[in-house]
Amino acid sequence: MARILVVDDEAPVRKLLGRIVSQLGHHVTLAGNADEADSLLRHDSSIELVLTDVRMPGTSGLDLATQIAVDFPGTAVVMVSGVDDPDTALRAIETGVYGYVLKPFRATEIQIT
Repeated sequence: MARILVVDDEAPVRKLLGRIVSQLGHHVTLAGNADEADSLLRHDSSIELVLTDVRMPGTSGLDLATQIAVDFPGTAVVMVSGVDDPDTALRAIETGVYGYVLKPFRATEIQIT
């Protein structure tokens, strides 16, 4: 069972992702923005994966992914975003994210990624 942090400023999306991941048997923590995610990561070094939105108020998901790569190199990041832009996806991959899932998504897409 992996420890997964879901970061999305939209509560319904955040809760849906959390439900999908928990139904797969993983322990889930939810955060509404990048600052909250950073705080949770600093207090729980056992988080193995972060699922994050790209566009959020304040710090973006791309900036969060970059910060995670530097501060928590053992933590994987997958972007889950409504931004259907190849340049944004490429920037995400260049920061070291493991995957990029477009919204709206199916539960199987999250599971496979």
